Amino acid sequence: MSHRWIFRKTTLLLIGTCLGLLLGEIGARIVFPRLHPLTGLLRPVSNDPIAFEYIPNAEVDNVRINSDGYRDDPFPLQKDVGEVRIVWLGDSIVMGWGVSKEDRFTDILNSKLKDHHPKVRTINLGVESYSNYQELLLMKRKGVALEPDIIILGFCWNDILKYEHFVNSSGDNRFLLQNESSVYKEDYSLRKRISDYVFIHSRLLDYLRNAAGRVVDELFLIDEGQKKQLPFTDFLDWYMNAWRSKQLDTLEMQIESMQRISQDNNAKFIIVMIPLSIQVDNDSKFEKYLADIDSTQEKLRLYCNFHKIAFYDLEPGLIEASKTKHQVLYLDVWHFNEYGNRATANLIYDYLEEKKFIPWKESIR
Repeated sequence: MSHRWIFRKTTLLLIGTCLGLLLGEIGARIVFPRLHPLTGLLRPVSNDPIAFEYIPNAEVDNVRINSDGYRDDPFPLQKDVGEVRIVWLGDSIVMGWGVSKEDRFTDILNSKLKDHHPKVRTINLGVESYSNYQELLLMKRKGVALEPDIIILGFCWNDILKYEHFVNSSGDNRFLLQNESSVYKEDYSLRKRISDYVFIHSRLLDYLRNAAGRVVDELFLIDEGQKKQLPFTDFLDWYMNAWRSKQLDTLEMQIESMQRISQDNNAKFIIVMIPLSIQVDNDSKFEKYLADIDSTQEKLRLYCNFHKIAFYDLEPGLIEASKTKHQVLYLDVWHFNEYGNRATANLIYDYLEEKKFIPWKESIR
């Protein structure tokens, strides 16, 4: 057997393999056009305190991320003449987890405002799992560059933690109750970087990897019910301890920074306090927590009042809406369903009108 024959055979085999992979890649992109190369919508950001972000132009199910990396329509950086801009910061509640984009309270609010204020534009910079710490960074990097007239922080009780989640190199969103002494660090060795690059850019390999994972799960009968999950009461205890620790001082400093940055950019800063479902429903199973949750939020309200920061608590209005309409307003402990989003939009609209935060249309034509 000659060396030339072996070389020719090997060359043909390599060419055939490359052509097969190329055709497979093309086929995967045609058959699975909506699947993003990463598992989810998020990606880690190495060596950056923001920790993770949305992948521009990613799309999973009914969630589409724009080219700027947010779940919103494309928005121009430069304002139109007379335009009034409202920029929203927040986590998955503001981002609209579990509902379509048009059913989010920010979009419903924008439609209601446009009926009377045609030049209002609402921009949603909500990112799932972001804490107040990350929202402050986003405000500095992106929010003020949009020339907002109003910046609204949608604040939920769990946002006090520095990081609540992290995103690994495969785009998987992992829950992590994180404190100052336990910071998640991604492995970014050369081998890991090469592996990530291959899977990020190859839809075929990503599909094969995910398919293999599903087969393993089925073989070993791994399902969501068998995975160890932290009881919800443990979550509540963790957050409560955070509110009683030095993290409360850190939170107050972050909010004061947001107020100062807004003032420096001639924007009004508003905090909208978003309650948990157990607060609105007054769930008796968590009765011992409800008074503590309300008391910690009252501390934040008093702090904002002292520093002349506009603070609007949705809890009383949502309790009334739930009783009056006899409707369930939440999908789970944190997130609104369509009814909850509509009720929230109506409450915030009335608040903005009452406080005259939006100019009348005669003044912005």
